[in-house]
Amino acid sequence: MFYFSTGTFSLIAAGFVILVLIILSALVSSAETALFSISAAERSVLKSSDERRDLQIMHLFDNSNHVLASFIIANNFFNMSIIILTAYVTEGLISIHIHPVIDSIIEVVGLTLIILLICDIIPKGLAASHALGITRSLVVFMFVIRSVFYPFASLLVLSTSFLDKYILRKKAGLSAANLSEALEITAPAIPHGQRKILRDIISFGNKDVKEIMQPRIDIIAFQDNLPFTELLKKVIDCGFSRVPIYSSSPDTITGILYTKDLIARTGESDSFNWKTLLHPPLFVPESKKINDLLEQFREDKIHLAVVVDEFGGTSGIVTMEDIVEEILGEIRDEFDEDKLIYSRLDEHNYVFEGKISLIDFCRITELDPVIFQEHKGGADTLGGFVIELAGRIPDKKEQVKFANLTFSIEAADKRTVQRIRVTL
Repeated sequence: MFYFSTGTFSLIAAGFVILVLIILSALVSSAETALFSISAAERSVLKSSDERRDLQIMHLFDNSNHVLASFIIANNFFNMSIIILTAYVTEGLISIHIHPVIDSIIEVVGLTLIILLICDIIPKGLAASHALGITRSLVVFMFVIRSVFYPFASLLVLSTSFLDKYILRKKAGLSAANLSEALEITAPAIPHGQRKILRDIISFGNKDVKEIMQPRIDIIAFQDNLPFTELLKKVIDCGFSRVPIYSSSPDTITGILYTKDLIARTGESDSFNWKTLLHPPLFVPESKKINDLLEQFREDKIHLAVVVDEFGGTSGIVTMEDIVEEILGEIRDEFDEDKLIYSRLDEHNYVFEGKISLIDFCRITELDPVIFQEHKGGADTLGGFVIELAGRIPDKKEQVKFANLTFSIEAADKRTVQRIRVTL
């Protein structure tokens, strides 16, 4: 440790130490930037190399957290030492004497600018443009810095790991808006099919179960008082691998029956208590996010959930297939009926099933969903929206106009609008 006085010798010694610290700080800045600026291609070259320096560099990469922490601590130590010693030297040589506060501000600002320029900006700029060469030249210096400051670096790494694990659990990431903007910028270079899948993936986490579920009216479920042979025939005829079972009504679903379990007991008589084969149902609210439901499906190893409304009544069911189709599009198998929920006649005319959701209708026609929000009541389907507009159930061939759209009723009964022609 130096003993400083106002004498000439102490000022010269302090100046010499400052010069050494500046060189060390510049070298640390160069080493940090050079090491972490090495490209992936250059890393591949280093991995395949047998040279000692290259092996040492790869060792540094394997311990990158400790190495980076050592560089940060070393740089701060050197820079703080430079500031303290420079303040001592200038006090002995230069006296401003404007005002104590102003004097301090001038010294701090001046020293900060000099340190930034000489110890940070210039070394990092040179290191970034010659990353691999400078890293090879300074690899021994890097190991010395890492060894000297290793105890302090270990404490820093340990504390940041603790914060990351227990306090900062949610790491910042790109928002859906950021990803959507990036997708739009790169859209011309992405095939249409892939672009649609990417759009669906981006919007995936923001969708509620209600938007993709099969509505109650379309649910195929069976009552729990059916004889075994009758139930077996009905389950085989419906063609589904899982079916809900209810007691008195679809609002009282008691279990989920797996077709494979039922078929395995084909030889049983009507006296067989098939209700022992039921699996407990998973009930989820309409507002549950589909990415959360997908995670729950994965953890519980199930593929079907019953969607309930705020009063506990059954709104519909949602399956693993519904979730996957939301990203990849329709998945058809040998049991799917060969019909579409809509067809496109030309650029301005479509025919939709009345049960299609307004969300899907807007996605297919590329209309802004906002135009429906201000005018729809409780309707979630296109047919329900048209009924709300008309104030009643429209008759076949009747037209209902909304904004610049014309809804022509092609099929309807006393309860629902079944098929609608839409002119944009």
